[in-house]
Amino acid sequence: MSLALANTIAIFHGIFVIFLIVTVILAFFGQLKKYRKIEALLLIGIAGLIISFVATGECFLTGWEQQLREAAGQSYGDGFIATYLSKVGIQITGKISFWFLTTLVIIGVLSELYWNRKSWRKFLVK
Repeated sequence: MSLALANTIAIFHGIFVIFLIVTVILAFFGQLKKYRKIEALLLIGIAGLIISFVATGECFLTGWEQQLREAAGQSYGDGFIATYLSKVGIQITGKISFWFLTTLVIIGVLSELYWNRKSWRKFLVK
């Protein structure tokens, strides 16, 4: 049971990471202005990621998946991105994936601030 749940979390986690990468790229080029709901999901995802790293030192989905895998007799030592990229032949360390995500978050936030600067000015002036 715990292995099936761990696999489900891993699939969701992978979809979430791909969503973050794609939406940050779209935000960088100002393409999310047309899609406010997706933009809101991006910002919620970034906020959740920041809170998770501040509170636990890792993405809570990684920790949850690792705990379930350990309960099922499997485990992996590195982070989610490093582990699953290594399965397709791309070798990176946990620190590189951490800095990749940190850079992604910074680019996403700065892009959103830049492309929505008029909205932020109205909000801050009130």
